[in-house]
Amino acid sequence: MKIIQMVDSLNIGGTERMVVNISNLLATKGITVYLIVTRGDSSLKEFIAENVNVVCINKRHSFDIVAFMRLVRIVKNNKIDIIHAHSSSVVWAVLVKTIFKRISIIWHDHLGRRSDMKFSNKFLALISGFFDAVITVNENLRDWSITNLRVPPGRIFYLKNFYGRTNEIETKREVDHTLTILSLANLRWQKDQITLIRAISILVKDYGTRNFKVQLVGNLLDKPYYQKVIDETIELQLQEFVEFVGSVPNPSEYLLSADIGVLSSVSEGLPLSILEYGYHGLAVVATDVGQCSEVLGYGKYGKIVPPSSPRELAAAIHNLLVNPIERISLGFEYKEHIEKEYSEDTFWVSYFEILEVIDLSHKSFRV
Repeated sequence: MKIIQMVDSLNIGGTERMVVNISNLLATKGITVYLIVTRGDSSLKEFIAENVNVVCINKRHSFDIVAFMRLVRIVKNNKIDIIHAHSSSVVWAVLVKTIFKRISIIWHDHLGRRSDMKFSNKFLALISGFFDAVITVNENLRDWSITNLRVPPGRIFYLKNFYGRTNEIETKREVDHTLTILSLANLRWQKDQITLIRAISILVKDYGTRNFKVQLVGNLLDKPYYQKVIDETIELQLQEFVEFVGSVPNPSEYLLSADIGVLSSVSEGLPLSILEYGYHGLAVVATDVGQCSEVLGYGKYGKIVPPSSPRELAAAIHNLLVNPIERISLGFEYKEHIEKEYSEDTFWVSYFEILEVIDLSHKSFRV
């Protein structure tokens, strides 16, 4: 079996990390995997297993015929059985299927706020008749797909993201005794670091808590929003508590040195960062968006707070800062939970069922 994993870029983010995770996993199962990057690669490339074939087709714009023909040649020359297209890359997957009609398409939707994207949703509904299966990263997206797409409900699946262990850093950095709160998320409005900064202000000014630091790890490409977070930090006089780390290819060194993981988002699917927190044994505070509550066992394995609520976020963080036994215990139990329920093996069982549903074994490749 030959499968293309297709994504627009390998910029550092949750979607892109999952594409790498899936590609590496499928390669270990004896599947020939081609990871097609349409718009260019990045530092995530170093985390891709050697037996995954990585190709960048250098797409410059939506109607780049030269890049599209590169994709067509890859499909034809390698007799590809299936294109697993992530997010907006599915548009070109559909165009490929108009040429190679027996190829199968799996569309993987990672966008938590899908229902707000009115124009693109109408277009998705229009082309969804070409999809053989749909994977969503939370249950709300699955429900939306069942209602809005021209795909039978039995071919629409909610699959849990999983944590990939490729090229981890195994040793902790040297750290002082200051407790570290880690926010592993790209700086953009959906991640709502503004609420986190306001919660930190409450910790300092209302609770009198000072023996901690916050590390914001994620890309800073949304310059206007990044500036808003900086302005908020300066206005609230929190410069000594907040560190803007920026984008890092492998966040393990920060995960291994942190004490608490925080997710302050107003919108999510199933964020990979919350799984990374668990795998590294961190106590977690997360907003009740996407599948976060489910991942945290509805409060059994971490603190859940409403989105856009700095005071409740501050109270939950403070509780973990001043209760080391609970903090360590939650982190330990959460790690066991993640390793059991959000593992590569769990994902593979569900993914293999999808391959059976679309019945690839009875499809012969035609050019």
